[in-house]
Amino acid sequence: MSRTSLTDQLVALRCQYTGGNASAATPEIVAAVTHLARDERSTLVDVLRAGPDEIGGIRVADSVRHSLLSPAGTPGQRRLDSALLLALTRVGSHLQLRPPADLLRPAQPIRAVRPTTAELIVHLWPDALGPLLFELLPRTGAGHFEGVPGLRYRRRHRSVELVLLGDDLPGRVVLAGVNGRTFRAGLAFASRWATETERGTHSIAEASPDRLDAAERQHLTESPGSDPAGVGSELLRRSGLLSSALWSTSWGRHGQWWWEWAAGPAPRSVRDRLRHPAFGLSDAIQISTPDDAAIATHRGAPHRNGFTVALRTVEAPAHADGARSTGFEWPAEYRAWSDWDARVG
Repeated sequence: MSRTSLTDQLVALRCQYTGGNASAATPEIVAAVTHLARDERSTLVDVLRAGPDEIGGIRVADSVRHSLLSPAGTPGQRRLDSALLLALTRVGSHLQLRPPADLLRPAQPIRAVRPTTAELIVHLWPDALGPLLFELLPRTGAGHFEGVPGLRYRRRHRSVELVLLGDDLPGRVVLAGVNGRTFRAGLAFASRWATETERGTHSIAEASPDRLDAAERQHLTESPGSDPAGVGSELLRRSGLLSSALWSTSWGRHGQWWWEWAAGPAPRSVRDRLRHPAFGLSDAIQISTPDDAAIATHRGAPHRNGFTVALRTVEAPAHADGARSTGFEWPAEYRAWSDWDARVG
């Protein structure tokens, strides 16, 4: 196998996992291939040539796997990635009800991700920005807390940087391709929707941009993070696997995660991709589908109690359901979406 064909095949595989394009993936794959030892290169060739019955017995070194698709490099990054995945789940509901409401309209917020050890670069579909800021930015009001404690934003040229305070090395996510006008429209959407739905009108991110406030510290004490292994982070960095689904949802508790979607690929297909020796989940994470008799163990490693991902699909709405949903109209006082349209034109 020539160097070019090895690189091209690895680029194509990475794009399936991240949803990205070849031009973005190629430099990182070229760098990874350049530094391969002879035996590491031979192992990757074996992986690419292996059939379904053979591939599970091949083991790729973690250092090679991480060079092909970077994991989060710090606990803070894993926390931020996992919080972002959960917020994106809720964004899908906003997109379905965006006027005119349509349950058959694809409601995937993410177009692509670009994982690196130090950060995660995310490309959103345009309409997802306002709902995502609403779900992420911490707010208080009427005795309750909304959003992600410690989440802050920084404006950059043609992008927005999200950071998560509270760690020595904070997590960092870059929302790429967001200009100033679009970001201001997104903030306005989040603020208006919070007011219209009475879900916290005091913006902590604006009042305390550089440090945790008392409400955030209390919330973190009462509800500490529950994803110590960063399972949500690993799923988010492979979210391109569900790009053909109408929508996807995820939730996790103490290392147990569920990933489900409507339409799109079969659970067994996603399971096999998550088990891939070069691009799949880490060895510590077990994967199951509805037709598994027991938890499926990744890449033939011994069964471990601990971190699991359960995959399943839900029935997609029928066309009649979609037709009924288009008749839904927001009351006139709910103007967050119409204001968004006016601002972004």
